[in-house]
Amino acid sequence: MHRLLVAEKISAALRLATVLSEGKAKRLRADGVSQFTFSRAGDEWRAIPLRGHFLNLDYPPELNDWDSVDLDALIDAEPVPTITDPETVQALRSASESVDEVVGATDYDREGELIGLEAVRVVHEVSASAGVRRARFSALTRPELVAAFENLGDLDERLATSAIDGILVYADDAEACREVVRAAALHRLACIVEVELTHR
Repeated sequence: MHRLLVAEKISAALRLATVLSEGKAKRLRADGVSQFTFSRAGDEWRAIPLRGHFLNLDYPPELNDWDSVDLDALIDAEPVPTITDPETVQALRSASESVDEVVGATDYDREGELIGLEAVRVVHEVSASAGVRRARFSALTRPELVAAFENLGDLDERLATSAIDGILVYADDAEACREVVRAAALHRLACIVEVELTHR
């Protein structure tokens, strides 16, 4: 089985690969991103580090010039997912080819769960049938990592979406998206008013 391990940062990916391979992991650089390969219990693994969130919601490009866009247009605008780290996303896509399973090994908190969910969605763009598992650990100690990978769980999408505060990534809740857009439009209005008052 080919497994892809997704870590939140390079130091975590290195530690995970080192522990899980018993020091035999090999480092490679592909698509501009350092990665680690190793074998474990008959499976081939690749550990890829992320750099935190790599997706964000933004206005469409034609609405990003706040000096020329009408506030009403902003309120009615549908946010679009925007890749903020294309190099990492490309590396993740390339690493996802022929993968049987992706294991989220991001921080064990709401943000980590959301970052893992973002990565899984990119993996599924390339390997739609890849299984999804979650490694939960609170420290990068050998005993805790080994135990986490011997007892893999499921990714918690509800926990991941609870991490969203103000910036939504892949939001399924249309009303929540509209609230973010309204807040951004109000922020823009406040900025315009402040500039006008300052120049009087």
